[in-house]
Amino acid sequence: MAALVKKQEILDRRTSEGRTDLDESSLSSSLKSGNPTKYLVTHGITCGGDRESEKTAREWAETSVTELKKTEGWVTTRTFRTGLGIPEGPEVQKVPIYFAVHEYLTPEAEESYPQHGAGNTNLD
Repeated sequence: MAALVKKQEILDRRTSEGRTDLDESSLSSSLKSGNPTKYLVTHGITCGGDRESEKTAREWAETSVTELKKTEGWVTTRTFRTGLGIPEGPEVQKVPIYFAVHEYLTPEAEESYPQHGAGNTNLD
């Protein structure tokens, strides 16, 4: 039990807030539990947390969606900004401030992500 408590001390509990919801279609589950998305790709977007970074992350998402639209089975892309209220310490996980969630209908569409959407996510 002590080991579990120790691990919970470093558990990174972040909240996030939606920033972009691009080209949502009627096929999207909108992340609702009653209609779960079948296939997701998630990844971080590395950039600072200032206003210019917010603009850069949005532009990245819009450019990515232009490419992702070419994939049959792509549904939508959302970006989120994580909460910054995590105390610093030696065990705190270092994670990107922004992350993207791409929603797909089929495993084949999801597997095509590297060809159509995996642009540079290090925007610093």
